[in-house]
Amino acid sequence: MEIKQEHHQYPIAFVVSELEYQVDAVHMLDANDHEWVFIGIEDWCEGDLVAAIMDDHGTPDYVYDDDIVQVRYAGWVNRWMQ
Repeated sequence: MEIKQEHHQYPIAFVVSELEYQVDAVHMLDANDHEWVFIGIEDWCEGDLVAAIMDDHGTPDYVYDDDIVQVRYAGWVNRWMQ
Protein backbone atom coordinates (compact mmCIF):
# COMPACT_ATOMS: atom_id res chain seq x y z
CA MET A 1 0.00 0.00 0.00
CA GLU A 2 1.45 3.33 -1.04
CA ILE A 3 0.90 6.32 1.21
CA LYS A 4 0.23 9.56 -0.66
CA GLN A 5 2.00 12.55 0.73
CA GLU A 6 -0.18 15.62 1.27
CA HIS A 7 1.25 18.95 0.14
CA HIS A 8 4.77 17.51 0.07
CA GLN A 9 5.16 17.89 3.82
CA TYR A 10 7.08 15.56 6.12
CA PRO A 11 8.00 15.38 9.82
CA ILE A 12 11.58 15.56 11.04
CA ALA A 13 13.46 15.88 14.34
CA PHE A 14 16.23 18.35 15.13
CA VAL A 15 18.49 19.33 18.02
CA VAL A 16 19.04 23.03 18.77
CA SER A 17 22.77 23.61 18.25
CA GLU A 18 23.15 27.38 18.66
CA LEU A 19 21.18 30.48 19.59
CA GLU A 20 22.10 33.72 17.86
CA TYR A 21 20.56 36.36 20.13
CA GLN A 22 21.56 39.44 18.10
CA VAL A 23 19.41 38.28 15.17
CA ASP A 24 16.87 36.17 17.15
CA ALA A 25 17.89 33.00 15.24
CA VAL A 26 17.68 29.37 16.35
CA HIS A 27 20.16 27.04 14.62
CA MET A 28 19.38 23.33 14.63
CA LEU A 29 20.85 20.14 13.19
CA ASP A 30 19.09 17.12 11.71
CA ALA A 31 20.38 13.53 11.85
CA ASN A 32 22.41 14.12 8.65
CA ASP A 33 24.17 17.19 10.13
CA HIS A 34 22.26 19.59 7.88
CA GLU A 35 21.88 22.92 9.63
CA TRP A 36 18.53 24.71 9.61
CA VAL A 37 17.64 28.12 11.01
CA PHE A 38 14.42 29.75 12.09
CA ILE A 39 13.70 33.12 13.69
CA GLY A 40 12.18 33.38 17.15
CA ILE A 41 14.41 32.33 20.06
CA GLU A 42 11.68 32.83 22.71
CA ASP A 43 12.31 30.02 25.25
CA TRP A 44 14.56 27.78 23.12
CA CYS A 45 17.82 26.45 24.62
CA GLU A 46 20.82 24.65 23.16
CA GLY A 47 20.16 20.90 23.37
CA ASP A 48 16.38 21.21 22.97
CA LEU A 49 14.72 18.61 20.76
CA VAL A 50 12.57 20.05 17.98
CA ALA A 51 9.73 18.29 16.17
CA ALA A 52 9.18 20.03 12.83
CA ILE A 53 7.04 19.85 9.74
CA MET A 54 8.93 20.57 6.54
CA ASP A 55 7.79 21.27 2.97
CA ASP A 56 9.88 19.71 0.19
CA HIS A 57 8.35 21.88 -2.59
CA GLY A 58 7.80 18.79 -4.72
CA THR A 59 11.48 17.81 -4.80
CA PRO A 60 11.69 14.93 -2.29
CA ASP A 61 15.23 13.96 -3.35
CA TYR A 62 16.64 17.48 -2.93
CA VAL A 63 16.68 18.80 0.64
CA TYR A 64 18.29 22.19 0.02
CA ASP A 65 15.07 23.89 -1.13
CA ASP A 66 12.95 22.63 1.77
CA ASP A 67 11.25 25.08 4.11
CA ILE A 68 10.39 24.83 7.79
CA VAL A 69 6.60 25.01 8.09
CA GLN A 70 6.19 24.50 11.83
CA VAL A 71 8.33 23.77 14.89
CA ARG A 72 7.37 22.41 18.32
CA TYR A 73 9.36 21.76 21.46
CA ALA A 74 9.89 17.99 21.91
CA GLY A 75 12.12 17.75 25.00
CA TRP A 76 15.73 18.18 25.98
CA VAL A 77 18.44 15.89 24.60
CA ASN A 78 20.37 15.58 27.90
CA ARG A 79 17.22 14.52 29.75
CA TRP A 80 16.48 11.93 27.08
CA MET A 81 19.95 10.39 27.40
CA GLN A 82 19.65 9.83 31.18
